[in-house]
Parts: sequence; C-alpha cells; structure tokens
Amino acid sequence: MECSFNNYTSDLNLKNVIYGLIDPNTNEIRYIGKAVDLKNRFRNHFNPSRLVSKTHKNNWLNFLIKDSKKPFVIVLETNLNENLLNEFEI
Repeated sequence: MECSFNNYTSDLNLKNVIYGLIDPNTNEIRYIGKAVDLKNRFRNHFNPSRLVSKTHKNNWLNFLIKDSKKPFVIVLETNLNENLLNEFEI
C-alpha cells in the first residue's frame, strides 16, 4: 500500500501495534485497532465474509471499496506486549 504522507505507513510488516485507519477522502481517523500482525489484520478488514455484518466500520469500508479506495494506515504505538495492546486499544 503506497502512502504519500509521512505519518502514514507503507510498512505493514509491523508486529504488536495499535493502528488507525484513515479515510482517504477526509484524512480523518475512522477506526483504531490492535494487531499482532499488521499486514494480516489489514488484509482481514477486506475479507468479504467479515464485511457482511452491518457495523459502522464495515459500512465505511464497503463504501470505500465501491469507490475503488482503501484507507491509509497510521501506526500509533509499536512493540507492545499483549496486556498493553488490550489496554492501549481501549
């Protein structure tokens, strides 16, 4: 995933992170999550079976997909243990 802004990451190979998904239309953080493996977690956001449920996040991602877009990823915290991942995500 190519990113043109310094705060966004193009390195999805990070582990144990808190990340945000940025709306490519507004540059706003629309979702914050945790990932043991950021690359797999980002890919899972677009798994068709996961996008079926009508959540706010899924509705937004489906809208972007229909527009041939994907969110940018911003890494907020890195190298966290499992307890800190859970705490920081909240």
